[in-house]
Amino acid sequence: MLILENIKDQGEFDKFVLHLFEQNLAVEGNFAQQMQRLSLGADGDVVGNESEVFTLRLVVNDDKIDNVMTALD
Repeated sequence: MLILENIKDQGEFDKFVLHLFEQNLAVEGNFAQQMQRLSLGADGDVVGNESEVFTLRLVVNDDKIDNVMTALD
């Protein structure tokens, strides 16, 4: 499993993911976005931060990992 974090624009990676499936390099892929993070501030109050950052998770066969890593470069 490969996980790419801090993706700012999901659209930039759509063609990349599609290419991996067309070349039969990826078994599964999905984007995830954490909409809100909660933390405890210095004064004890709960602070929420919204985020526009995506994470891409790819499931790849072991024998194809080198090809996927080359495509990532």
